[in-house]
Amino acid sequence: MFNKRVFKNTADAGEGHNGHCRACGGDLYTYRECPRVILRCGECGKKFNIADYSEFIDDEFEEEMANVPMNRL
Repeated sequence: MFNKRVFKNTADAGEGHNGHCRACGGDLYTYRECPRVILRCGECGKKFNIADYSEFIDDEFEEEMANVPMNRL
């Protein structure tokens, strides 16, 4: 299980959820759920597939996930 906050600098990333939870606007955290990594809201607990937030994936996120065995996008 991971607890690293992702998408830290998305306040001006565009319309919609801006890299935050689509349900409540809370911060998203990576979460290991065998055999994959998902995004989970720290506020409401809602789970999302990484593909749902693919437009916000940056080099830092890619680097952290590079050595984690999981289903890829």
